[in-house]
Amino acid sequence: MGLLGDDLAVNTEKATDFPASRELPVIWVITKGLVVNKLIVLPIVFLLSSYLPA
Repeated sequence: MGLLGDDLAVNTEKATDFPASRELPVIWVITKGLVVNKLIVLPIVFLLSSYLPA
C-alpha cells in the first residue's frame, strides 16, 4: 500500500500546470511508467519476502 501512495504523490506533482490538450497524454505516460515500475518492484518484493521472512 505504501508503494501506491508514494507513486500517487509524486505523479500528482508532475501532472499539474499542463494545458488541457496535453493533459491526457501526460497522464497516459505517467500510468505506463507506474505499470512498468510495478512489474519490476513487486516481483522483487515477493521474492525477498519469501526468501528473507521477517
